Amino acid sequence: MADELYHDANVSDATWKALTESYDLGLAMSAVLSSADYRAISMSLNTYGVQLEEGDERFPAVPRP
Repeated sequence: MADELYHDANVSDATWKALTESYDLGLAMSAVLSSADYRAISMSLNTYGVQLEEGDERFPAVPRP
């Protein structure tokens, strides 16, 4: 779900179905919103030029499907 939001700014029907089979609607919506919020924050910080401090751990690159 997070990878789909990152790459496509959308969640496919198949992923949404899997989410709502595993979680109730509220939790599935919270997962999408949380992931989207982190993406928005990262875009803002990148735009402002905020850099990680030396030695900070980086996330691995997300491969394209």
